[in-house]
Amino acid sequence: MISVHGQSKINTPSFEELVNSFNIDNSLIIIGEAHEIKGTYSTQLDIISHLMQKGRSTILIEGGNSEAAILNEYLQTKNIELLNYTRARGKNYRKLITGIEELSNEYTVKFVGVDFERPVCLEYLFKKWFLNIENSNLDKIKNELLSISPNSKEKNIKKILVKIKESYQDYKSELTELLGDDFRIFEDIINNLVFQSDRGISSKRRDTGVANNVTALETKELKESILIFGSNHLTHKNHLGSKIGKSFKDDMEILPILFSYKNCTNYQKNSQYSSSTPLINYMKDNLEDDPKISFSIEKNEVLSPHERSNRFILVSLKNL
Repeated sequence: MISVHGQSKINTPSFEELVNSFNIDNSLIIIGEAHEIKGTYSTQLDIISHLMQKGRSTILIEGGNSEAAILNEYLQTKNIELLNYTRARGKNYRKLITGIEELSNEYTVKFVGVDFERPVCLEYLFKKWFLNIENSNLDKIKNELLSISPNSKEKNIKKILVKIKESYQDYKSELTELLGDDFRIFEDIINNLVFQSDRGISSKRRDTGVANNVTALETKELKESILIFGSNHLTHKNHLGSKIGKSFKDDMEILPILFSYKNCTNYQKNSQYSSSTPLINYMKDNLEDDPKISFSIEKNEVLSPHERSNRFILVSLKNL
C-alpha cells in the first residue's frame, strides 16, 4: 500500500478512474466496514456490483465456513429464513446480503468464510446434518456437536471442535457417506485456522488465523475475490492487510477501500461511533508525510463601523 486516496460523495466515474489507477487484475480487494452502519450498505453494493463487472465472483466474509455455507445455500434456494442463522438476521446487514443475492441473478457469486465459526451457524448446520441420523457409532460425535447452541461460549465451542478434529478420522468413511458433498464443509469447519489459534474472539492471534485462511486460497481465486472485513482490523499497527500481504507472491497487491464514519450508531454499540481516529492512524502508517489540515481566511470584513470587533470571517478548510 504505497498511496492513500481520500474521497467523499463517491460517484461512479471518479471511482472507476481511481480503481483503474491500481493494478486491479493482480490485487486482493478489501472493503472495510463498521458492521451494521446502515448508510454505507448501498455504497458497498455499488462497489461490489462494479467489481463483479470486472470478474470478482467470490465474497470472503468476516465469518466462518459454516456461515458461508448457509449464505451459499441462501443464494441457491432464495429461502430468506436461512439468514436468521447468520449475521444477516440484523436488518441492516441483511440488506447487504439480499443485495448480493440480487446480483447473483446476473453474476456468478459464492461466499467463502475466513474468520471464526459462530455458534448460531454451527447449530443450524449440525442439526441439519446430524439430528435425525441413527448410527450408534456416531453417537459420541453427534451428541457433542448437537450440544452447541446460539448461546454457547466460544471457548466451549473450540474444545468441542478440537476434540472432534482429533478423533473424526476414526469415523471418516461413515461421515463421508453420511454428509456427501457437505463433508468438505464439515472438514473446513473443524480445521478452521482461526479456532486453532484462539477461541474465535478478538485477539492479536485472530488476525493471524484469518490471514492464514486467506492466503491458503489459490492465487487465482484471490484475484477474483472481495474481502469484506471490519475497518478496525485494517487500521491498527501490523494490521490484517499487512499480514496477508507478507505471504503474497508474484507482486500481488492489496487494495483496501475503507469507509469513514462520524457519529454513527450500530447494534453493537450504545454510544456514537466515529472512525476518524483509526483512519488517520492508518494514513500516517502508509504515507511518508503526515496528513495535514490547513486553514486560510478567504474573507475578513468589519460588519459595523462602530464596533470593529464585530466581524464576518469566512474560512476555507483544506485536507492536504
